[in-house]
Amino acid sequence: LPFDLLPARVAPEGVYLRWEAAEAADSSQVIYRARVSEDSLFATFSEYYAGTDTSLLLPLPSPGRHYWRVHASSPTGETRSLHFFQPFDVPEGFSGGTTLSGSLPASETWTAAAGPIRLPDGLTVSSNTTLTIEPGVVVALGADANLRILGGLFALGAACDSVRFIRLDPSQPWGAITLANPSDSVEFAHVVIDGGSDDPSGPSPGGMIQVDGGILTLRDSRLAGGSASCLNSRDGDLTLERVDASGFPREIIRASGGSLLLSECRFSRAGMEGNGFDLVDIEGLTGGLEVSGCRFYGGGDDALDLDDIPGGRIRNLRIFDAGDKGISIGGASQDISLANCIITGCDEGISVQDQARATIYNSVMVRNAVGLRVRDPLPGGRVLVRNAVLWRNDEEIHLDPGAQVNVSYSYVYGDQPYPGSRNLRGAPGMVDPWNGNFALVANSLLIDAGYGTGYPELDFDGLPRVDVPGVPNTGAGEIDYVDIGAYEYPASVEAPPPAPVPENPALLAAYPNPFNVGVNLEFRLLRGDWVELSVYNVLGELILHERMEDLAPGRHRFYWDGRTNTRARTASGILFLRLKQESGETTIKLVHLK
Repeated sequence: LPFDLLPARVAPEGVYLRWEAAEAADSSQVIYRARVSEDSLFATFSEYYAGTDTSLLLPLPSPGRHYWRVHASSPTGETRSLHFFQPFDVPEGFSGGTTLSGSLPASETWTAAAGPIRLPDGLTVSSNTTLTIEPGVVVALGADANLRILGGLFALGAACDSVRFIRLDPSQPWGAITLANPSDSVEFAHVVIDGGSDDPSGPSPGGMIQVDGGILTLRDSRLAGGSASCLNSRDGDLTLERVDASGFPREIIRASGGSLLLSECRFSRAGMEGNGFDLVDIEGLTGGLEVSGCRFYGGGDDALDLDDIPGGRIRNLRIFDAGDKGISIGGASQDISLANCIITGCDEGISVQDQARATIYNSVMVRNAVGLRVRDPLPGGRVLVRNAVLWRNDEEIHLDPGAQVNVSYSYVYGDQPYPGSRNLRGAPGMVDPWNGNFALVANSLLIDAGYGTGYPELDFDGLPRVDVPGVPNTGAGEIDYVDIGAYEYPASVEAPPPAPVPENPALLAAYPNPFNVGVNLEFRLLRGDWVELSVYNVLGELILHERMEDLAPGRHRFYWDGRTNTRARTASGILFLRLKQESGETTIKLVHLK
């Protein structure tokens, strides 16, 4: 939907662009990209990825008049909005800052008073020396230039005054920040790192941050707009806390050897090209693995791919719309513990394969093609599932021959209880599962019905386990009142009445919307049979009618080219799409633009 650009501000450190927040027509999160050109027709331009931020700091372009505009889109690229351009002027001789090159032989501190730090050919921090970067400093790197760390680096911004790493030439990505087995630790806090590529001399494939040994800590930072992977590590010990990373065509994190801790991070590749890459790809760690409280969006392949991991804890993840698997556990991975994970919209929610051994507690797999898949099992592989919810996946559980799987004290959607101890079926009693709210209502059959040994002591929201008065404890274990699913029902909170189980056909997506040429429609049928698709204009006139026979239950897709039944082009304006089946109907609004 429309939004306004605010006046650009030209400063020695670069050009500050700001704009009002846009609202997506489908109420989803909005991602921004800014384009800058020397001509108002934007025949050629440089593009900058802003993620969810509504501001950017660009490198100072050449003197003269420049034009900028902003594109806004939903994470899946389904909703797009384009604002008209605004100009800004860079005066002749307008520059400032400090230019450095070569190596840093002694410890040094960079301050904002020195202006932007320009590194046209890169810089090396020598072994046993430390570079400290204070709040407000802007570091601009030249084309393919690298910041190589052999000593130590502490880039410590503030919540209101970050440290920024940006392009010196707006059209040319810089190389990488490379840790080459540094003699000291490297720490970033409240930094923005934008517009890099990789260091060809580092681990291959490369990334905007490359780690070849050493200790790296990233906190409260945003990484965006790279042309390769975001972070590629070999034998590094990594800690990332509250890091937002998006806009990379390859992996957000690719790591082997060393250790990894991810906490409260947000990673997204939704809407980006390069669909064959995982969001997070971890292989053969020699230290610990812990991933907790993170949000993963999109990802052309898997959201989280673990291979040959000797042990790891995965807690409280929310995974949306991975192109293949939400979580993949393979190779000789052992003792992988998953708990309180919610996975929706993936080809496979959780996949375990080869000799991998995993336990899955209190996790929710909903509206995936397959909820849980155990594929190509080898001797020694094993999967234990407790207190899980598998609901309205096209196939709840798919086991390849020879799979060693124990599913008990879980809810598995179906006509019959799934084989195993005290598995449940029926209406689960969640607040609004069709729209992603999997909390339990007061009369849910999942309350106090789980297995209380080996369970996570806190639920997805950090609430402790509660023995709800008046509810029979049908669970077992050390305590018999753990709830099934990712949320514990709190006895002190009044819940809304149970949501009715819809029988209507579910229209899952219409994209792009608004649309220009055609629109993709994705819907799910709860019952197999015929379905009618009708489109009306604002006068109530029927302009399209399609009837499809003998459709199976599950997901279906339909492309409408924007033409009426008489093959005429539809006039621009508001349209209403109705999806009808014998059991009911669903209607949504479309916007046709020309």
